[in-house]
Amino acid sequence: MCSLCRVAQARGWCRVQNVLRRSLPRCSLLPATCTGLPVHRFLSIEISTLDSQITYIFCLKLARVFYSFCDFFGAEADAPPVVARALSGAAQAFLAKLPSDSFKPEEENLREVLVSALERGSLLLSQVKLNAKIIGATKAFLPGSVSIEDWIERRIGAEVSLVTNEQGQRVCVLNGSPAEDDTREAFFASLPRDSFSREEERLRLAIFDFLAAWSSQELATLAHAGGDRNVQDARKALLGPGDRVVSMREWVERRIGGELSLKHGDEIHLHPVAKPLIAERVALLHARMPPPMPPMAPRMPPVREPRERRRDERDSGEGAEANRVKFFSALPSEELTDTELQLREVLLDQMERFCAQHPGKDGPLLSEIAQDKALQKLRSKLLPGQVSLREWIDRRIGGEIASRQVPNGQVQILSREAMDKSQSSRGGKRDRSEAPVRDQDEGNREAEKDVAEKREAFFASLSADGFAPEEEALRDAILTFLETWTGADAPLLTKLGEDSQVQGAKQAFFKKSRVSLKAWIDRRIGGEVATWRADPRSPDVAVGLREQWGEVAAAALAEEAAGAGSKRPKTGKGKGAGKGR
Repeated sequence: MCSLCRVAQARGWCRVQNVLRRSLPRCSLLPATCTGLPVHRFLSIEISTLDSQITYIFCLKLARVFYSFCDFFGAEADAPPVVARALSGAAQAFLAKLPSDSFKPEEENLREVLVSALERGSLLLSQVKLNAKIIGATKAFLPGSVSIEDWIERRIGAEVSLVTNEQGQRVCVLNGSPAEDDTREAFFASLPRDSFSREEERLRLAIFDFLAAWSSQELATLAHAGGDRNVQDARKALLGPGDRVVSMREWVERRIGGELSLKHGDEIHLHPVAKPLIAERVALLHARMPPPMPPMAPRMPPVREPRERRRDERDSGEGAEANRVKFFSALPSEELTDTELQLREVLLDQMERFCAQHPGKDGPLLSEIAQDKALQKLRSKLLPGQVSLREWIDRRIGGEIASRQVPNGQVQILSREAMDKSQSSRGGKRDRSEAPVRDQDEGNREAEKDVAEKREAFFASLSADGFAPEEEALRDAILTFLETWTGADAPLLTKLGEDSQVQGAKQAFFKKSRVSLKAWIDRRIGGEVATWRADPRSPDVAVGLREQWGEVAAAALAEEAAGAGSKRPKTGKGKGAGKGR
């Protein structure tokens, strides 16, 4: 019994019959009474047995009946055969009615929107269906029974193709121009006929090494091989980043198709001629493995004198102070290291988020933001145990970020500008709890001004009409990451920063400049890439292609701005109300 029959039995045949009669008032197949099975019989009949006068209109109504069941009763069911055939018949009937040598205005609009989206690069079919412009053009032209993939294959197959990638996902690809086809053929023509080039041999052996190490019961796929680090490096050396000219699948099929083949969803099947090579790579793999570890020796009792000496040094503070001096002396005096730049960027981002959520406060407590995992990771990587985060802030980025002790004894961090305003609002008086080195140092204010000037000078040095090669590489790395992102939600900025290609391009371009990745995205490629807070209550910043996530980003920014406005403290009348109570 199908799920719709179970729904009919559970919810009552009368409601089902009413739905059927409203949708198909002249259908002679509806029974006068119900035994619980007519729904199943009705949805299982062959279209050929229906009245010859029931045509395309009936197909649409039949499909509507099925989905009325699902919506009306909350049922989830696969379309029965008759409904699937009805939908297919409705789609074929709609497409057959379209002119063969031209496009209707609505169809031309859908074609232009889709081609425009694909001109910047291929998109997953799921991404195409989420694109706001494509959704609007699709609703304006295609009925519910016609999927966009059916329309693509039937109407613009010469311009757009649907292919399956290495992960088994369907991808919309703008068909290559003759020049691109010539480039692909020129690539294969440049390869030796009777042997492999050095880069080819490297990729070939990397694939076989991966297969030799594969231990799962299921067959390895091309997607599994593509995730191997050695395969990735070899593929990039041969085919370039992103496989823009030739895909690895095409190279495998055309160059080593005699040794292995791809079947059933990219499963890798070895041919008999390749088995000796696999055996050889397995033997090599075992030969490279280190010998087993010897049994552990009995645990030795601790030597107490050095430990006591270290404890005495720690208690006296002499050893800790020496380590602090040594740590700061080893750091460059005119610039920040890469890890310091990352830690600075995390701190600035945390302060920015805090001030956006709490407009009436100067900055967060250090103990609050210290719970951030990214900050903890960078802190452990950079600072030895004897150096506190506050001390590093004061001595390395005190021109931008100030710290002070609040009355409850905790440490607050805030921008140097906010610190100066706070002091001026008190008439230049200092809290006794604030360390003089942090709130009276004019050099810090000069350093802050110098940092801001350098940041603006950095952006001013960039071309307004184009990108430098290093900047273009960073842009390409970001766009490649976002275009290949397959998650249901937009990735976080921290996830983008962890990508190896983005990291390399970022370090090559920013060098030692104190510019955050978010600031560069917003000011240089904000028309292509949007950044926004995924949740106003969360410190996480999301990033995504503007054409795909632009509306979400705009809504999130508007919500954040509205929330900040509602939290703004009141002024004027009522100030000091309730005093003395």
